[in-house]
Amino acid sequence: DGLEALPRIKREAPETSVMVMSAYVEEDDVQELRRLGASDIICKPFDLDELKERVKALLPSWEKGKRAL
Repeated sequence: DGLEALPRIKREAPETSVMVMSAYVEEDDVQELRRLGASDIICKPFDLDELKERVKALLPSWEKGKRAL
């Protein structure tokens, strides 16, 4: 569950970008995930190209040139 895992991830590695993927997210959950530090939230089903673009946006700029998704 992202609401449970996200605080632990951010506590252990606060600089880490975290994208939450969910089949069902209510607006209250989105607000809570943002408050907890989610960098992005994507709802299933999603388009693979959209996912790639969102992941690329979360990668540090120096890494963008090194990796091809």
